[in-house]
Amino acid sequence: MNAAGPTRKGTSLALGFACAAVCVAALQLEVTTGRTWVAVGAAALALAAFAHRRRVHAGSAGEVLATILFGAVGTVLHALSPDQTGAGSAPLRSAMFVFAFTGLAMAALRLHLDRPEGGLPGTLAAAGLVFLGCGTVRTGAWLPRLFAVYLALAFTAVALDAWRRGRAPAPWRLRGRHAAVVVLLVVLVPGLMWGWGRSGPKLIRSTTSAVLDLFGPVHRTGFHDGPISLHALDGLSESDSVVMRVDGAIGSHLRGNVYVTYERGRWLPLEALGAGDLDPIRLAPEPAPNASTARIQYVSEATSHYFLPLGARPFAVEPEAAVVDPWRLVRADESRPASAALAWPPAARFEPEPPGALDLHVPEHLRGPLAAIRDRWLGEAPGDATARARRLESLLATDFEYATAFRKEWVAARRERPKDDPVLLFLEDLRKGHCEYFASALVLLLRSDGIPARLVSGYRVAERNPLGGWAVVRDRHAHAWVEAHLPGLGWTTLDGTPLAVATAADGLAETPRLAAVFDWLARQAQVHGQTVLLVLLVAGLTVAQIVRLVRGRVAGGRGDAARARRVSMALQAMLRRLADAGFVRAPGESLEGLARRLRAPVDAGADGRRWPEPALLEAADLLDRYAALRYGDVGHRPSVEAALSRWPAPVAE
Repeated sequence: MNAAGPTRKGTSLALGFACAAVCVAALQLEVTTGRTWVAVGAAALALAAFAHRRRVHAGSAGEVLATILFGAVGTVLHALSPDQTGAGSAPLRSAMFVFAFTGLAMAALRLHLDRPEGGLPGTLAAAGLVFLGCGTVRTGAWLPRLFAVYLALAFTAVALDAWRRGRAPAPWRLRGRHAAVVVLLVVLVPGLMWGWGRSGPKLIRSTTSAVLDLFGPVHRTGFHDGPISLHALDGLSESDSVVMRVDGAIGSHLRGNVYVTYERGRWLPLEALGAGDLDPIRLAPEPAPNASTARIQYVSEATSHYFLPLGARPFAVEPEAAVVDPWRLVRADESRPASAALAWPPAARFEPEPPGALDLHVPEHLRGPLAAIRDRWLGEAPGDATARARRLESLLATDFEYATAFRKEWVAARRERPKDDPVLLFLEDLRKGHCEYFASALVLLLRSDGIPARLVSGYRVAERNPLGGWAVVRDRHAHAWVEAHLPGLGWTTLDGTPLAVATAADGLAETPRLAAVFDWLARQAQVHGQTVLLVLLVAGLTVAQIVRLVRGRVAGGRGDAARARRVSMALQAMLRRLADAGFVRAPGESLEGLARRLRAPVDAGADGRRWPEPALLEAADLLDRYAALRYGDVGHRPSVEAALSRWPAPVAE
């Protein structure tokens, strides 16, 4: 081993690969944001470190100040051109651009520093923040490809740096499973990042459903677009998953689908009939400054519906591509809804199409029985259609019981009257059921009285988060109700479910305190997701650094002195062996000076025995390594101790 062994060669190679990795990170920032001159400047600063080997000592305080400075510069740069984008699907948000820019700038700067905090791995981790920030927008295949290249360069740089310090073998000497691990990291990690971003949430949902279905069919609360079948819901799994959050006052019923055709306990949605065209929605004009507005933020990805109250036309939706059908059901076009803003109450109603023949249709087998029930309930009630509709709604809400588990009663009723319609069984025998029974019965009773009516499914607004003041709509708030066309009022919401009546009387239930805290955190993650991610990352790194420092100090008080003593003893043993052979360290002579003498041509030692030149050169290298460890904290203490202990004795000629 010569003086230009792993130390000098490893330093150059490690620095070169690190510079290349930082340049790849700069390219990713340019591809995502289109800020070419920023990326070129960072890459030039990194390459300058390879060309100019003189290093500057900044210390921890200097690095913190530089980070703050670069963060401020990144904020100004984004403010100057906030909408600039490259191959990204959208501009980077301010927090993510500052995050990525600061990481890239610090990585390029740290290449010029003498012993920066965290060493070369810390520098490459700072450059890796670019991919974390840029990953918040889609850039096609650019991100996984460039990240794979970055991983390969960064791993090689770290491996070379470890080899330079004597902590690991040279990267090109990796064999077997170690090489396989490197290949897997470089190839699979970028692919997994890309694939998880596209399929991760769906995979979780489908896996959860499959596991639950292993234990038998599971009914779950929540909205669905398909047909509605009337049956008991014993074993219903109530889901607390949040579907949307509502800021501001809004109606109690948020529409998702409309049903008009009923036959033997089964409702078909309008879209199943092939009626109605989807047209791009014409948004309402911006409301006046003093108007009352509401904003709905959609969380669930399970549907394309914008759940909105009856008669509301939004003045803003995200994404902007939205369509509407004749029944004023709004859907996102080829995407998932994110948010909708509307004035409430609306200045002008977004009225569904007028009633048709289907809105008055009652199956023939139900006409007689329903007319008898209607006449028995209403008796001598006024002839006004609105009053009669309200009377039917009230009777259902007060005289019937809301329940989801009634399978035994259902089976007994079906056994006694196997040919009767489920609605008749509900009205005459069971007198209990869930919202779909109440809505079905009310629709058919209204139609039998000549009042056009439809069944509507969606969600009811029934919960309020006291911490944030917004309404929380969960899967278990899925609901069915009625829209009737009343004289002078048009389409009007009617709900004969006792649960809805109780909510209207008592107000919204408050989210329990602990659940409200989690919901508040989830809301912040949805609205400020990237900023929250940045804060959590910085907080995590800070805590990790504090823990490392504390553990280092505690452990250092016990172990560092013992390790340093062992290395010093190994050095003294080697110096004694050199002195016995005539290579005595002069008073005041540095270890580096002794190393230079050992590298000078030598014929024989004082004892007359010839020393092989490789042994003297190895001793000189060991002295340099010990000096770097002792005075510069560069190197691996156990490996230096082992090398000093193994240093060979002189051999005879």
